[in-house]
Amino acid sequence: MCTLFSDEPKRTLTIRDKQILWEKANHKCEACGKQIDFTEMQVGHKTAHSKGGSTTLRNSACLCYKCNRLQGTDSWSTFLKKIGKEPEGSKTKKSLKSLNLAQLKYLAKVNNISVKGRIKQNLFSTHRVAPSKTQYINALFKLPQSKIDSDLKKMPAPELLCMWCFLHSTFCPQLGQKAASAVRVCPHLAQYLAPAAGAEGVGAPSW
Repeated sequence: MCTLFSDEPKRTLTIRDKQILWEKANHKCEACGKQIDFTEMQVGHKTAHSKGGSTTLRNSACLCYKCNRLQGTDSWSTFLKKIGKEPEGSKTKKSLKSLNLAQLKYLAKVNNISVKGRIKQNLFSTHRVAPSKTQYINALFKLPQSKIDSDLKKMPAPELLCMWCFLHSTFCPQLGQKAASAVRVCPHLAQYLAPAAGAEGVGAPSW
């Protein structure tokens, strides 16, 4: 029994929370899309209470009676696959997985999305390691695909450097991933890659 001083977490949403959930779903079942009245709405879950899920709006779904019964204790992603639907953002995640880390970093930067690496501890110190590709994908997958495509078109091309310039600058992690015609080159390499374009007046380094 849940009392005023009980530590047991609540198992149901408040009426106000249910109204917010129903309105957010546009009065439809989030699984099958059926139009439902507020009195018909069943509160489903993303992660079942029996599996550690909390009773919050973030972990809840607006469902019809049939879908709520069908879900049982399945996770949201498992349930959607069961009824033949892809989880939200799955297509975007597939698209993001095809990008390299530099492109993911660029998307996070231009969209003001902070991605922090996990904290690593050892016997003598604690420090934060750089975010992984998976962490970037999980932080970015809610971006519209059209926004991702648009941002990547604006991404500056990587710079192709000769050894001389490489030793005096920061190495670009994307070096070699695009054709030479699609990247900016340092003046020294320009003399060899595009002599017809003219790179006169550029002083060659002393090898």
